[in-house]
Amino acid sequence: MAWLALVGAIVLYSSQTLNIKLFNLYFFENSACYFFYTMAYNTLAMALLLAVNRGLGTISTVTWIAATLYGLFVIGALLLFSLALRAGPMAFTSLITSFSMLVPIAVGCLFWGETIAVTQIFGLILLLPTLWLINNASVRTEENRGANLRWLMLCFANVLFAGGFLACSKTQQMALQGAEINEFLIINFFVIALITGLIALWRVRKKGESIRLLTHDKRRKFLLLVGCMTIGAVFGNICGLYVSSRLPAVIQFPIQSSAGLLTFAVVGAVFFKEKLTGRSVAGLVVGLASIILLGLQ
Repeated sequence: MAWLALVGAIVLYSSQTLNIKLFNLYFFENSACYFFYTMAYNTLAMALLLAVNRGLGTISTVTWIAATLYGLFVIGALLLFSLALRAGPMAFTSLITSFSMLVPIAVGCLFWGETIAVTQIFGLILLLPTLWLINNASVRTEENRGANLRWLMLCFANVLFAGGFLACSKTQQMALQGAEINEFLIINFFVIALITGLIALWRVRKKGESIRLLTHDKRRKFLLLVGCMTIGAVFGNICGLYVSSRLPAVIQFPIQSSAGLLTFAVVGAVFFKEKLTGRSVAGLVVGLASIILLGLQ
């Protein structure tokens, strides 16, 4: 059952990444729009879980703390990942983000008695040539070197935030032995919806930005996008949390990353016409090898 849930998490997480990419391409006008979009699907996700759960009930302190931190980390990660997708290629933005799995792997080793095999050490070593190939390929294919460096900085910052929320989910599920999944998600969806909603309102009032996502010509497509994102967020996170207490982090997160990365590369090349140069392909191959080795025991 855990492996089936892992497959479900991979598919649903990939759909969320594609959803953000589509929003950036067709709806993004300013930061207020992005925060409103984030608030919308998190509010719907929270409402859906509250309806299914019939309220909150008694919630442990661990869940309150971990879920709140998770929500804060997710806000940062979503914003950084969105900015990185607009600044650089989809496949390699996803590749660098994949290394955020090192954070929960470290947590698993330090606090939950999980071990690292020799093959995983070789996977860590392969990170260096991977990043060199990505940087080298980007500098040669982008017109503006400064924009390239900005993209790399966004990617690395996203690794820290994405790794932070993965570590929070791992810790909460291990501490409670797989309990309070819905409660955990309700709290973090609420935190995300509240903060992003306030930020969107602030940007409209203080920055003069407008939100035209619900105008007649955009409303139907936007609501469809939000609905799809809500489904991916709810069920993807349920699957991911379920797996967290049943498979070691050193197995779960590398497999999620490598499988998701293949999906991103195909989608980027086929649907968004992102070109893969020789060095780009080499970086992708070495990166995949690194991720696979990290997942072996």
